[in-house]
Amino acid sequence: LGAARIAFVVGSGKLVVLKVADGTIEAECPGALPGSAPLVSRGRIIFAAGESFLRLDLDTPGVKALSWMDVSWLGGGRPSTPLVLCDSQVYAAFPGWGLVCMGRSK
Repeated sequence: LGAARIAFVVGSGKLVVLKVADGTIEAECPGALPGSAPLVSRGRIIFAAGESFLRLDLDTPGVKALSWMDVSWLGGGRPSTPLVLCDSQVYAAFPGWGLVCMGRSK
């Protein structure tokens, strides 16, 4: 997001993206997991939402969040750590599973 935007999840479970310069809301997306931190990279946001992770493309104004990955098989899909991006892979810990690597096979 750079210095121009900030993204966060509010207690009611809504992902909010604000423009830092004037505080206007650039994007909102309901259904985010309260208490989770969104992962931001290259104009996209990946965030936990129930039993799936959703992806929001900020380079396309007005676009809705799309399903990125179904994580229901991971015991309810609620990660116990923030999402971490490394080498185009997303990592998160899940209760009973430990650290899980998600993304395309290399």
